[in-house]
Amino acid sequence: MVDATDCADAARHLVSAGRADPGWVAIWGASAGGYTVLRALAITDVFAAGIARSAVVDLESWSRAAPKFQAHHADMLRGEFSGGAESAIRRPLLLIHGDEDRVTPLGQARSLNARLIVIPGAGHTLRRPADVRHVLRVELEHVLLPGI
Repeated sequence: MVDATDCADAARHLVSAGRADPGWVAIWGASAGGYTVLRALAITDVFAAGIARSAVVDLESWSRAAPKFQAHHADMLRGEFSGGAESAIRRPLLLIHGDEDRVTPLGQARSLNARLIVIPGAGHTLRRPADVRHVLRVELEHVLLPGI
């Protein structure tokens, strides 16, 4: 949870310093950073939109599936909150997920009420140049949507 509030604090600082427009501040993250996106959108009102690639949605299953050196990160990400707040997301959220991701299963991303782009044949990270180009284009379109 601290990561989410730190991101929100940084965004607020940029807005107050005149370096960012509050109507255009977006948050992006991948894997555990994707969880930070979900948390930040759920517990703050700072961001106009969010993008999460291969997001951790369920900390318990992620801590079991993550490589051993990362499994303890679930406790740090959880902070004072344990689950459920993703339903509180009221800002446009784009999820990008590979259909062969074994670290953060696609079914968890499908459980969120958000726009979901599934990349066939991709795992937890995007490696094929065509996938990267496609996803970057979709991400840019997401943050430039009218009304954000």
